[in-house]
Amino acid sequence: MIYWVLKKEGEHKPKTKKQLPVWNRKVKKALIDRNLTIKELAEIVGYSTVYVTNIVNGKIVNATRAEEKINDALGLN
Repeated sequence: MIYWVLKKEGEHKPKTKKQLPVWNRKVKKALIDRNLTIKELAEIVGYSTVYVTNIVNGKIVNATRAEEKINDALGLN
């Protein structure tokens, strides 16, 4: 899928959408399977909704402690 991002007036540059790593996809699937929202997950693990959203969407990486809490909350390995 290609997205267009406006850089300068009249200039367009294609932007490709990056595929999420396996762990992030597993978390999203687990949320759907358990009928949980990211907001509810954030409350369970004790972090802000914005922080958990960024971790789940792959914008923050190597948040080891938070990832461990998310794994525990969702029953992931």
